[in-house]
Amino acid sequence: MTQVRIRARRAHAAQGRQLRARLKRFLTELELDQAEVSLRLVGDRAMRRLNREARGIDRTTDVLSFPAASVPGSPLLGDLVISVPVAKRWALKLRKPLSAELALYAAHGLLHLRGYDHQSSAGRKQMAELEHRLLGSAGLIERAGRGSAPRQGASVR
Repeated sequence: MTQVRIRARRAHAAQGRQLRARLKRFLTELELDQAEVSLRLVGDRAMRRLNREARGIDRTTDVLSFPAASVPGSPLLGDLVISVPVAKRWALKLRKPLSAELALYAAHGLLHLRGYDHQSSAGRKQMAELEHRLLGSAGLIERAGRGSAPRQGASVR
């Protein structure tokens, strides 16, 4: 059974519940029905600290992915951390619902947990196609290609 654990402050509880449902759908779409993912919704200060500690980049970002160690038979994919303030700023700028922006970050981060990356043109193309499949619309990769994307998160290995 798919399991998504959410950790969020009370102020972000509603977004956490919505994202749990979206992540479960994404996992099913990717044929990962037995997978486990942990999601943490944080503010800018916590995201900046995590980004600095994990990647050496001293600024906030949208989403970070922390893949689990590969243990044979383990359903655990890893942990996602999403910055709600970054999502709010971009949702306002792009005039879209906060829930859609958060789902975008969740889909992008989940693909990083699965090992996809956007460092090469082939990787960008593959991630863009998968984001579109999960979201039914353009994802972060396509947005970045149009020059209107926030600093993209990354997989932290």
